[in-house]
Amino acid sequence: MPSLNAASYRAGDEAGYFIATKLHYFTVRKPAPAVQPPAPAASASSAPVSAPAPAKKAEAPKKKAAADSDDDFAMSSDDDDEAEAIIARKAAEHAAKKAASGKAKPVAKSSVILFVKPEDAETDMNELAAKIKKEVVMDSLQWGDYELIPIAYGIKKLRIICVIEDDKIQLDDLTEAIEQFEEVQSVDIDAFNKL
Repeated sequence: MPSLNAASYRAGDEAGYFIATKLHYFTVRKPAPAVQPPAPAASASSAPVSAPAPAKKAEAPKKKAAADSDDDFAMSSDDDDEAEAIIARKAAEHAAKKAASGKAKPVAKSSVILFVKPEDAETDMNELAAKIKKEVVMDSLQWGDYELIPIAYGIKKLRIICVIEDDKIQLDDLTEAIEQFEEVQSVDIDAFNKL
């Protein structure tokens, strides 16, 4: 096969020319022929002219030009509507199949260990732990044991355990609820384990 360069070309389908470069091929289309205006009306003495025949030929290239100008990769709104309908139908089928199976999804629970740091050294941490367990009440929250861990200079931090349902409780909401107490400086998450 002869080598191709930018100067060589070959005629293609539908009045197109393909220009070959070393790595890329570009398609260059001929412009659609201009529509010839009808011939001026001749006088009665002149011979009849068959002008309508070229007009029919001019209509065919217009249709081809319109078809060539369509972007093959662009989706119409009809395609979007069809795709959305298919996605919705498949989602409904999946939900119906899941409901028909009768299996209950296991509840995802997590064990969380929180460190609660006091505002000052005079804070009674046992009283604070009881206050947290009593006043921070959320759906699917179970408080566990707690212990006091010395930090420095007689200050102790509270290490408290709780079990939460992952779908119902966000840790940010839980820590913000504990930080609302004026005796609390900050709340840190020490451990987070899936059960």
